[in-house]
Amino acid sequence: MSFRDLQIRDWEQFSETQARAYINELAAALPQAVRVAGLSNCTYAGRTQRIAHFVYDKALFALIPGCQVQLGHDVSRFQPSIAQLESYQASANEYAIDADIYTFVDQMTCSPRMVTLTPFLLETQPREIGLEAISPDDPTIRQIIEQYASSVVELYKQYRVRCNPDGTIEAWRIVSKSHEDIVRDLAADGLRLPNIDEWEYACGSGSPTLFRWGDACPCDRYPTDNTADEVWRKREWVRSGGNIPFTQDSPDWDLHLRPNLFGLSIAQNPYHWEVVAEPSVMCGGDGGINICGGAGFFLGWLPLSTAYWNDSIHEWLDEEPDLSNSFMRRVIPIP
Repeated sequence: MSFRDLQIRDWEQFSETQARAYINELAAALPQAVRVAGLSNCTYAGRTQRIAHFVYDKALFALIPGCQVQLGHDVSRFQPSIAQLESYQASANEYAIDADIYTFVDQMTCSPRMVTLTPFLLETQPREIGLEAISPDDPTIRQIIEQYASSVVELYKQYRVRCNPDGTIEAWRIVSKSHEDIVRDLAADGLRLPNIDEWEYACGSGSPTLFRWGDACPCDRYPTDNTADEVWRKREWVRSGGNIPFTQDSPDWDLHLRPNLFGLSIAQNPYHWEVVAEPSVMCGGDGGINICGGAGFFLGWLPLSTAYWNDSIHEWLDEEPDLSNSFMRRVIPIP
């Protein structure tokens, strides 16, 4: 079997010996300095899958086997909870949205489509674009440290400084990066960005639901909430003796923060949207637009849906060449 012939059904049927042989031979055949990190079984949202991890440039990559799969979102299968219906209706009333939840979700997600993918390695953690490390002894950085008494300081599109609890200081210059710059820099190392089909499959692993974990989402908080309210909810749950049933509104609900079925930390924070191979397209978020606008909890979660698509954002990106402060993940192509 050629490395590029590996399909998910083959991968699932491999014995552990066959799987280890494949990934060891693959690592040896790649032009980059890649080493095998190991095999493991990942369970997520009721599904279990074997995953293979590799290390390159001090970063972890996951093997995404090839497949023929339906991507996009079929709204006829969407089963919103009562809380989601109520949250959406409140937002629709406030913002004069003339569509029911099904029509709106259909408008904000990619249409169903069949695609055929070949295998690739994908970085498991997104990396921020445009951060260039500089010495904390740089005069500008010393001035920032003296001026601001904060653990993290960011001067918009200029510098970021982090003062760690152990006393060490990290500093970065924020450098403007266009999509063309990113593609060129990656190509110099034999790498590339995932295309939208690859990103969507890697995120949802073929799940037909709105989110990679299912259709439900909490409607009493935003995905970025980590406040005193969360502490209060957890305290009340413990005080009740654990008698409050676990639902999407449970205090321990954290499915968006867990690694997905491929071991990827992906679509966790709407602010951390990701660049893909197609210019002027972002995946995994909306840049925080819905949350910043106070659009309501369901609409705050919607940008984390696997097939999220917002035409107005993509039109705006056509006019905004600077992608610094956005995120990306690298692909190691399989020969």
